[in-house]
Amino acid sequence: MGTENSDRFLTAFNRIDHRLRDIVGIKDFMPFYRLIDQAKKKEVLVKKYEDDLRSYADLRNAIVHHRTALNYVIAEPHTDVVERIEYIDATLAKPMLVGQMFRKRVFVFQEK
Repeated sequence: MGTENSDRFLTAFNRIDHRLRDIVGIKDFMPFYRLIDQAKKKEVLVKKYEDDLRSYADLRNAIVHHRTALNYVIAEPHTDVVERIEYIDATLAKPMLVGQMFRKRVFVFQEK
């Protein structure tokens, strides 16, 4: 059984974990659920993805703590779950700026 999805999932999860630690400003261990609670107070995107992140923490624990062999995991994430966590990872890494949301192209300009 291949573990490509679980490997991709864990990579994205670990990047998110590091990003949450940066947001909260800690280097020491803090449980992921508590990281979410602290980070959502400082970053609105964490609040937006809070439910997903909590679900992914449970899935991560199942993958990591119940692994009995290198190529065997108890839970292999679906591709859509992997793509979703990678999307959240990318969004947290480079959030859209307010100016990008409201920027409009000017097609016509008249000089007075």
